[in-house]
Parts: sequence; structure tokens; C-alpha cells
Amino acid sequence: MNTKLMGINLLKALERPELAALRSEFRTRSYGRGSVIFEPNSPANQVFIMATGTARLYLACQEKEFTLSILSPGDIYSTHTRAYIQALEDVSILSMPTEGFAAFVQDHPELMRTMIPVLGDILQSCFSIIHSLVFKGIPCRVAEFFLAAAGEYGRKTPQGCMITFSLTTEQIAKIVGSTRQTVSEALTRLENLGLVIRQGRGAYLLPDLKGLEDFAATGME
Repeated sequence: MNTKLMGINLLKALERPELAALRSEFRTRSYGRGSVIFEPNSPANQVFIMATGTARLYLACQEKEFTLSILSPGDIYSTHTRAYIQALEDVSILSMPTEGFAAFVQDHPELMRTMIPVLGDILQSCFSIIHSLVFKGIPCRVAEFFLAAAGEYGRKTPQGCMITFSLTTEQIAKIVGSTRQTVSEALTRLENLGLVIRQGRGAYLLPDLKGLEDFAATGME
């Protein structure tokens, strides 16, 4: 399961001299861990870029939650959607009115060349998530989560790929669309297979990425 919304970091794009005027229009806002940054149909019609920390983009209906993606520094999103956005840790964002952002993009065609791949990444991510939720069991979704985390946070060591993040088991469960208990059982299964080794709080060793990929591809319950 691809947890990252897009592969393009707009924070770096905003460092370009020709985009200095756009960067000056953004305002910095900070939120504490667990805070809901935006709710569905929020009256705040804003475009924002994640500056620090991570946030969860999800849909909610009654007691069920469906995680669409994890927003990381450099990811861009807007507030006028049906999704909730919740801080997974202390975060800061750069925001500006959608109308002003749209006008700037219209006047600066070069920025559109950056935005088009972003839209493609969003669509690809959504299809990947839907495919995983429909066709794969929880253990495979957990395996896909760790593969995605390895790609984003992984550090090579002689023993394998080491990843460290601040997500709890409950937060991982929300990302893969399951419960804390079921995800704990899936993690135990992956440990017994020697594919994931817990090294401490938020630290995991993945000694066999190819084996983890093969397991994730099985779609098993």
C-alpha cells in the first residue's frame, strides 16, 4: 500500500527564484499531534503544503475510517474535499487561499508543469490503495505498508533495511483499514516468517525486502 500521496516535493520547487512571489503568499500554521487540521467541506478554502511532520488523509463514515494517504513534507492538498486531515505528530503547513493559488498558476505556466505530475501521482496512489483494500488481506496490506515505509524512511544496514517512524500500531491499523489487534497479529505473523523484526518503539528491521515483496503480492488473508 503506497502511503505517500505524491513523489514531488513542492517545498523544493518553491525555493526557485521565479516562484519567490508565490512563496511569500503562503502563511505558516502549526498543529499538535492528533489535531484535526481540516474537516470535510471546511469553510476555509485553502491550498496547503506540508512543511514539517506527517498527517493522515482519510474518509470517515459513522465509526469506520478509510485512510487515503499519508501527507509528508512537500505534499500539496486542498481543503474543499470530503476528506479529514489529521496530524500524526506535531506538524506545520504552508497555506494560502485556493483562488490566489489558481490565479498564480494561471499566470505562471511553468508551475503547471510541476502540478501535472502531482495530479498523476494522486490518481496512481488512489488506484493503488483501492486495489489493495479490495483484493488483499490485512497481512499483505501491512507488508505493503512496511515496503512503502522502507522506500521513504529506509536506511540500508548489513542486516537489512532499517526503518524508524513515530506511528503507533493503532495508527498503522487506521492506515491499512483494520484494527489494532488484527495488525498486531499480522505483525507477529511477519515476524515469525522473519520478514519484519521489531528493534524497539517505532523501529523495525526488514532483513529480506524481496521476501516481503513476494508476501505482499500473494494477497493472502
